Amino acid sequence: MNTNVQTFTSEHKLLIGESSKGRIIKTSAIVYLEADDNYCRVYLEGNQEIVVCRTLRSYEEELNPNVFFRCHKSYLVNILHIREYHNRKNEFIIVLQDNTMIKVARRRVSELKKFLHAQFSK
Repeated sequence: MNTNVQTFTSEHKLLIGESSKGRIIKTSAIVYLEADDNYCRVYLEGNQEIVVCRTLRSYEEELNPNVFFRCHKSYLVNILHIREYHNRKNEFIIVLQDNTMIKVARRRVSELKKFLHAQFSK
């Protein structure tokens, strides 16, 4: 496994502001993020969801680029939560540990494969 992924520990934290409060979470607990106009849905382990008034692009710039991959204009995925990927009815899909399926943009498929290979090969 690449040392970039190995050094990503539960010590990394992020402040996520909700409408009336802020929450400090371990970034390793983030499964994926989904764009929703100028809002972002942050999906955490344990099927928790937080809606934040912040763009997906701002999270992409802040989170570890060796662990979080922008697979689609609407999704930023924590690669440590990916179980598998495959073609399904002419769409490339990421399947997460919790069985959530996320579409990968066609132009990002080869980049995703290279990214995963670089992070998880010896």
